[in-house]
Amino acid sequence: MPTINAYLAASIELLGVVLLTLRLLTRLISLPLIVMMIVAIITMHLPHGFVAGNNGFVISLYYMLFLAIFASFGAGRFSLDHLIVGKEKQ
Repeated sequence: MPTINAYLAASIELLGVVLLTLRLLTRLISLPLIVMMIVAIITMHLPHGFVAGNNGFVISLYYMLFLAIFASFGAGRFSLDHLIVGKEKQ
């Protein structure tokens, strides 16, 4: 089922770019994107090592870490999430 997987991955990435750019539903979209980064590291980048110049996994790891921050803390004060939902409990 590689065709279905390719369409699913492309759809999640496209939706993720749009939602992260708008800062809308950032916690929700960060989780499938983290899973995609884990799959990308394991299946494609891990055999090439750490270095980005050798197609290593360092860039995917950075993306995954930033997505983990978004999943943990949300989009912040200046976002559509904050505008729609309102103030978060501190």
